[in-house]
Amino acid sequence: MPFVLGELSKPRSSSTVHHIQDPFETEDLGDGDVVQMCDHVFEWDSDCVRASELESWRFHADRLCDDALREAFPTASSCTGKDLLAEIMCVAEANANGPAAAFMKHACDPLPESIRTTQTHLDLASRLYVERCMDINQALLNMSLAGGFSSPRITRVLRQVSYLVPRKSENVCPRSELDGIAECPHTKGGDQALTRLFETMQFVLDVMGCSTREDPSAIHFLAPGGEGWKSALRVRLLHGVARRRILDRSPQNGFSIEEEGLPINQEDLAATLAGFSIAPLICLTRLPHLSLPSPEEEQAYIDTWRHIGYYLGISPLILERHFANKKVATKFFASIVVHLFDSDEEAGRMAPTVDILKAATNRPPILGDFKFNCALTRQLLGDPLCDHLQVPRVTRVDITRMRLTLLLQRLPFFISQLYPRRGWHDRYLTAMEMVLNWVVRSNLGRRTTFRPRDERAAKPLVATKNEERHEIVTSSFVWIVMLLLVEFILVCIFLGVSSVYGLKQAC
Repeated sequence: MPFVLGELSKPRSSSTVHHIQDPFETEDLGDGDVVQMCDHVFEWDSDCVRASELESWRFHADRLCDDALREAFPTASSCTGKDLLAEIMCVAEANANGPAAAFMKHACDPLPESIRTTQTHLDLASRLYVERCMDINQALLNMSLAGGFSSPRITRVLRQVSYLVPRKSENVCPRSELDGIAECPHTKGGDQALTRLFETMQFVLDVMGCSTREDPSAIHFLAPGGEGWKSALRVRLLHGVARRRILDRSPQNGFSIEEEGLPINQEDLAATLAGFSIAPLICLTRLPHLSLPSPEEEQAYIDTWRHIGYYLGISPLILERHFANKKVATKFFASIVVHLFDSDEEAGRMAPTVDILKAATNRPPILGDFKFNCALTRQLLGDPLCDHLQVPRVTRVDITRMRLTLLLQRLPFFISQLYPRRGWHDRYLTAMEMVLNWVVRSNLGRRTTFRPRDERAAKPLVATKNEERHEIVTSSFVWIVMLLLVEFILVCIFLGVSSVYGLKQAC
């Protein structure tokens, strides 16, 4: 069944749907035309973006960031292993008129009114993330990362810097081993992808304010100096390093600016922001739920990611126009999907989707096996797109097991929603936040500062255990969940007995 992005102003008929095979077919679309790409359907209007405009974005990157990196690091390799933000801040302090100082001034100045969000919306978005963390994390993995990073253009850039998967010459899981959904043996590629996934999770926790809430003296997470602010800038600088390395190696790696545009350009950055902001909100409707976020919560979530996008180096014009609200962001997301994906069969074989799903197999916080990940990805992306990306098909039993697992995973949250005492819901949120932070720290072994690495010398990810912290987190979470279950059962029994007694009295 096709997924409808946004609303349709008129009933959809197969005879009136434009099936897009080439992104430039959008040049001839008019307002009201219904468009379908794989299983995703949307109505074209003035909030959509044509291929020609998106192509122009590919030749603009982040000059402010690139100039600052050139001042701080004479060569691309000289930044390996260093805290990029700390180095830039030192150079800016030494040369108040240089590019590094201009970069820091941009990062510390107040945001434009049209981009800046309010304190109320920041807090509301942070609470929404923790409340729906299971749904949002699954959306980020099984839709945004598994699907979004499988764009041929983005994949070519990722492979140049071995970001999620190693180059072809390195040890990866052969595609032939996917037959029968066999488990892939432990590989360097899996370690590397897993490290990136946990670093991405730490980034999300930082910018959502979940890393420092226990410390009342900490700077607000998105204020200059806050953990979210620092993580956003570090990721932005890491993008700049990757861009520089690709361009420096372009004579050897065959990367063509004329054909591809600049690496990690404005379209790529905006597409990534859409994957973190609007994609999870879309996925919430496709996952088990008792209720959906309110319009105010959705607006707060979009506003907060627009605010974060400014620190990530995305053009203010793009943020103002295409991340103003959920409706506009949804149409932008649909436009990006049409433009970045390629129906070519070779592009599907090169996509890292399966590698990402295997890296996340049996890993916290979701703990789903490979069949579960494949079934969930198919539910969120649709069968046609998953077939193109060579995600293995699953049986009806696997689908049923996946849906039952989703319900069980969300049971504590559902009970906390239904239970009338608000304090229990707040304690559930506190426990979930502790669990998320512990999962990242225990698997990364330290708090990452997003330092550039030489992937050829990268060490495999080794999970470390802080037994005391693990015991505190586990006991706290289990205790709260058990109390919620017990009290919910007692309330149901009380209501049941009261109803029976009332019926007897009435008779």
